[in-house]
Amino acid sequence: METAALADSDAVIAITEDFLPAVIGRGVHPDRAHVIPNWAPVAELTPSSRDAGALWRMRHGLGRRFLFVYAGTLGLKHEPHDLAALARAYRDDADVGVVVVGQGPGRAALERTKAAEHLTNLTLLDFVPFAEMPDVMAAADVLVAMLTPEAGSFSVPSKVLTYLCGGRPVLAAMPPGNAAARTLHAAGAGLVVEPGDEAAWLAAADALRRDPGRRARMGTAGRAHAERAFAMKRIGPQFVEVLDAATGQRADRPVDSSPA
Repeated sequence: METAALADSDAVIAITEDFLPAVIGRGVHPDRAHVIPNWAPVAELTPSSRDAGALWRMRHGLGRRFLFVYAGTLGLKHEPHDLAALARAYRDDADVGVVVVGQGPGRAALERTKAAEHLTNLTLLDFVPFAEMPDVMAAADVLVAMLTPEAGSFSVPSKVLTYLCGGRPVLAAMPPGNAAARTLHAAGAGLVVEPGDEAAWLAAADALRRDPGRRARMGTAGRAHAERAFAMKRIGPQFVEVLDAATGQRADRPVDSSPA
């Protein structure tokens, strides 16, 4: 059903060139396959002030600690054990905390690990309203994203684009060829390590923690890249162009009057 629907479509849009071989392999003519990257809510996620971030911290009892923050759905493909590894590495450092704002199967795994290992520096919170997200990101010192090697071939974590809007550096464990990893490299907005390499993961975390100037540069670069590349005013017209072309081609086709 899915393959037939793709092959019969007037246009198919992929969010990265990496997906084009799969699309064309399902019968879509290359002329009807287009690439338009995901957009980010740049206007809605204008970075909040440090004061707003501090108030959010106070509401959740997070104090003035250095915070690694993960926000969004936490599935098993998102490597929840990487967050546990961060908390474990800093369990004896009262100045560092790991915060997860999200839910999903990976959240349940983290809850079990936190209880079993008494990781008191790991804070698990439920989803917050979208309007609160600028404050969440303002509260973070480093935003965190993970993706398994298997998922890296078919998934592009949109949370990375959201993070870039927040003006904070990103620590990521994902395949370097993934579109989100390439975006972070291109923007100079974070550090990316191979998934499963815990030593590299913790070393990158520590490098960001110890270098506030680097964090500031990466955060600024990420926000600038989001404004430049992922704002709806840039992405929207690309969809309109594809839709106009597809509807024009359909209008030019002869009507098939044969019985269904």
